[in-house]
Amino acid sequence: MKYRIGDMASIMGMTPGALHFFERENIIKTKKDENGYRYYDEDDVFRMLSYYKYHSMGIPVKEIGKHFSGMEKDRNKVIDRVRQIKDKYIEKITEYQQLINQIDEHIKGCEKISELVGNYEFAQSPEALFMRFGQDGWISPDKEVQGKIHKWVEAMPATRLSVLCSGWEKQNGEMTASFGYSLKVELMTKLCLPQDAGEIIKLPSVSCLHTVAVANPDFTYSPGRIFKETLNYIHDRHLIPTGPPWGTILLVDVHESIINPVVELWFPIR
Repeated sequence: MKYRIGDMASIMGMTPGALHFFERENIIKTKKDENGYRYYDEDDVFRMLSYYKYHSMGIPVKEIGKHFSGMEKDRNKVIDRVRQIKDKYIEKITEYQQLINQIDEHIKGCEKISELVGNYEFAQSPEALFMRFGQDGWISPDKEVQGKIHKWVEAMPATRLSVLCSGWEKQNGEMTASFGYSLKVELMTKLCLPQDAGEIIKLPSVSCLHTVAVANPDFTYSPGRIFKETLNYIHDRHLIPTGPPWGTILLVDVHESIINPVVELWFPIR
């Protein structure tokens, strides 16, 4: 039986021009009838459908072409490729499960926004590492450092946009803060993120006053203000701060052109 190029293209879900690629990879071969029309036969249909089976598994076409061209003459290599792609998917399962866990954690934080905005609870903070790069914390003009920052950015959502307060010991002083990226300590070794291009600060798991605050639109210019109200609350109730307050940005409320970051905050106290 003779099948036109359009017939094959239709069942494969590709353009006729795309089939030329598979001809070049020696998966199929176009024939011509007595009128000069190009066509495929049953063997070509079988080879293309067999190719698609391996394609659906994620095996690259050039690897499939090695087998269908007859270059290898070894079915074990085909079996090995299938095993290798299976192993890759097993790795992906682990990666996706980790991503699901991180998303779940983010959702839990977001679900407490309504409960904690303007309110407080006593809770144990997560053990985390805070990394800041250069003056702005999140970015650097140094090209070499930028590559290392990218590793931290690429690790999101495991890494989080964060803010660390300084000057917290002074009740009446102006609060200052720096931006950076935070990460749970347990994930640092697993992710192998660079630690030599910025300042890294360990934030222990301690008893904290826990809250969520909605920052002003000038948050990126005056991040220290987000800590002021809760520090006043702590001093008014004669609680004792024991370490630098810090927080992570949960999400950003946007009203027209105005943005208000929503920040989860931890205040170590005793």
